[in-house]
Amino acid sequence: MCYHTEHKASPKEMKEQFNVSFPKENEFKINSFVNGFDHPLCPIITNNNQEEIQLFSWGLVPNWAKNLKIQNNTLNAKFESLREKPSFKNYTSQRCIIPVTGLFEWEHKGKVREKNLIKVENEVIFSLAGLWNSCQNPETGKIIESFTAVTYEGFVAILKNEKAWLNEGKLIINPNTIWTSLVSPQMGLFE
Repeated sequence: MCYHTEHKASPKEMKEQFNVSFPKENEFKINSFVNGFDHPLCPIITNNNQEEIQLFSWGLVPNWAKNLKIQNNTLNAKFESLREKPSFKNYTSQRCIIPVTGLFEWEHKGKVREKNLIKVENEVIFSLAGLWNSCQNPETGKIIESFTAVTYEGFVAILKNEKAWLNEGKLIINPNTIWTSLVSPQMGLFE
């Protein structure tokens, strides 16, 4: 699961890597430890606006939500059950990529939890698969734009082909990640 990331790339680096604009880059803060449970604004690129990095709140808010507390339960969406879960099933065509420079996983060593920073070899910035939504904030009436990170078999879906995920909905997992060897040697293309 993915609840903590690293966003250390500058707006300029992200714009250059994805060949996009970043209109609200002045609102973006470089951060070495992003806690999803704070529901921060994070950079994403949506499938309906692939030319621009936007800032969305982490934790997808479905249109039917009565308050924002649901965001604590929608930081991640399991790929295997996207089409069945009420929080995600109406948003499977609203795909996004989430540029990050790292993500954190905890390793349990007895009673001690050790924080490990995961990166993709030879990649400063890499992309996580995500879903997004834009709806009315049930508490304020203002528009809230939110996203969730997609996981596969309990591990974060780090993309190998962002365009395939955005345009065709195919989840192509990056084979250079630690999870391919831990989960399954057959991981690759999933429709």
